[in-house]
Amino acid sequence: MNMSGDGRFAVKTTALTKSFGSSRGISGVSVEIHRGEVFGLLGPNGAGKTTLLRCLMDLIHPTSGSAQVLGEEVSRNSKFIRSRVSYLPGEFALWPTLTAGETLQRLGGLRADHHAERVAELSSRFNVDMDRPLGQMSRGNKQKVGLVLALSPVMDVYILDEPTGGLDPIMQQHFREVVATEVERGATILLSSHVLHEVEHLAERVGVLRAGELVAVERVDSLRSRAALPITVTFAGGAPVELLRAVPDVEILTSESEATVSLRVRGAIDPLLKFLAGYEVLSLVAPEAELEEIFLEFYGSGDPS
Repeated sequence: MNMSGDGRFAVKTTALTKSFGSSRGISGVSVEIHRGEVFGLLGPNGAGKTTLLRCLMDLIHPTSGSAQVLGEEVSRNSKFIRSRVSYLPGEFALWPTLTAGETLQRLGGLRADHHAERVAELSSRFNVDMDRPLGQMSRGNKQKVGLVLALSPVMDVYILDEPTGGLDPIMQQHFREVVATEVERGATILLSSHVLHEVEHLAERVGVLRAGELVAVERVDSLRSRAALPITVTFAGGAPVELLRAVPDVEILTSESEATVSLRVRGAIDPLLKFLAGYEVLSLVAPEAELEEIFLEFYGSGDPS
């Protein structure tokens, strides 16, 4: 086995590019994902997330650049990588006439690392209807079967493409619990999503893809710290809106009533607090910024591809 790669990282890509004719799925993607990390790959549909993940699994070959998983070059050691990595594709086709139980038994039996107890545990946790044919299942119920198939093998790395698509909030919470358990034992989780609030509950760092290019890699807490802080202030008397406009780094959003004003702080909050100290304030509400709001603010909402 060639271990000349960088074994410090679970995943490492260098200038990875995949072209489809005249268009590029991904372009010059370089990223390092640490062992034992939960890493979120974010971007709108068509940004290149699936292309990148398929390159990591050697399902498609890059046009240029390199990809390593667990220190091994993907293009030279795909058999080894598939023995250590579990993959959930964003779209998967299963036998529509087979029940979930029959599908899990048939596909699980093909793997040397099949664990019947783990399949049973995860099927119970995700409330899989084992007797219903897959062709009669909703998207969310099919996704639960896919999650059981992907998460039941005990692997070093899990690469999950849109894993929570179609899941209700309770099942999303169960998924987060399973991810936390896997990370505790040292596994690495790489997951993609365009539903940003799901990733912020899971990932330590996020990579942002737009039009096939990796435009940022950030810690979630760092991304938050750069965001504008929304604040709603209710005064005992009339809100001094015009005076508030003169406070550094404060932007007035709306004046909801004579006493209540919503604003946004970009930068230090101290000037605002000093200003408010001169007034009788009935309430001050500063909700934590959602990752989705931050994402849209910095990287835009459209799909440019």
